[in-house]
Amino acid sequence: MKKWVDYSSKYGLGYNLSNQSVGVFFNDATKIVLDPNCYHFDYIERRTTDRQDVGKEYNILEYPNTLQKKVTLLQHFRSYLEGSAKPKPNEKVPEQV
Repeated sequence: MKKWVDYSSKYGLGYNLSNQSVGVFFNDATKIVLDPNCYHFDYIERRTTDRQDVGKEYNILEYPNTLQKKVTLLQHFRSYLEGSAKPKPNEKVPEQV
């Protein structure tokens, strides 16, 4: 891991890997990982029946509406970790995921 930020009190843990991938481990135990080109991402959730992780691949322009808040948070984490955004105390972010 190259860099990380802990917002687990509200959202989860964001990280930037040495290959330039960015990901978030959300408080609900789902995960999202954006590829280095910032176009495709994997969304991983754990099935309750057998506790197996199940992942699906999407692109940043087309994904289910149910993932909108998590994709927005991923983009916020990415901006912050890459240094292109500074945290703003009054910045609006989606409510608890």
